[in-house]
Amino acid sequence: MVLMFPGLAYAQVPTEAWAYRGDMVRSAWRVFGPMAPVAELAAQIHQESAWKINAVSWAGAQGFTQFMPGTSKDMAARFPSECAPANPFNAQWAFRCRDRYLKSLTRTIANKTISECSEWALGFKAYNGGLGWVKRDRKLTAASGGDPNDWRQVNLYNAGRKASAHRENREYPERIFGLSPRYNSWGRMLEC
Repeated sequence: MVLMFPGLAYAQVPTEAWAYRGDMVRSAWRVFGPMAPVAELAAQIHQESAWKINAVSWAGAQGFTQFMPGTSKDMAARFPSECAPANPFNAQWAFRCRDRYLKSLTRTIANKTISECSEWALGFKAYNGGLGWVKRDRKLTAASGGDPNDWRQVNLYNAGRKASAHRENREYPERIFGLSPRYNSWGRMLEC
């Protein structure tokens, strides 16, 4: 539908987002290269904060990328040349450090048999709910006869989280993939 009505996609992008488009795309290309899934990376920020740089969640997550204060400090320690000092309310910091974090997550998940969509979906799930839970859910998926490299199959298994936390984590990549067509004019979009 977006292809038939391209103006609709532009109308659905929050006005605030346009001011940050260039910085976000440059960060994505710098970290992931020219094949960066820019549409999904923009959609993630839409999902996390609706492009509100001063957003603070009920749990205390901050800025565009909704890093918890501890994660912000961890990013500053892990990537000092790019993420120190921690400043989740700065757009360039948020893009740079979110991209570094996601790259570390997707690299941990990647293997020779996983599809690009599953690699990103599981990376987004790890961003949202923790890499440890993704690993445990994948292990349970495999033990139950499912494919731990298929994010949709992994979504069926809960290795012990509260039902509400599992539901939020299961739906997180789906929401990002659902929002990404709004940003397809910004750069590459995954075909998931």
